[in-house]
Amino acid sequence: MTALSDEEMLAAAATTGRALVTANIKDFVPLDQRYRAAGRSHAGLVLVSSKAFPQDRTFIGTVVVALDKLLKDQALRIDTVVFLQRPETWQSRRSSDRQHPGRQHRTPH
Repeated sequence: MTALSDEEMLAAAATTGRALVTANIKDFVPLDQRYRAAGRSHAGLVLVSSKAFPQDRTFIGTVVVALDKLLKDQALRIDTVVFLQRPETWQSRRSSDRQHPGRQHRTPH
């Protein structure tokens, strides 16, 4: 969807009833405000802060875990705007990685 403008992207998501996940906070917060002022609605915005989710090698995995937790813990409602929260277990795991850089993490099957 990179060929679409921010407004086109939000409109496409709204038309299909899908929430939009974005790290482009500076453009989408004002766009949400314009939507509301115009009486338009969307299926939700999930904002990903670069402070909570640094764009390093763990970015995608961390965001996926956080989105999974968000969707398990709460349902997004029409016009909801939320900042994605970094999962506590992921933070603990990353700090453990720094203390023991060679450690492999295994997930139970």
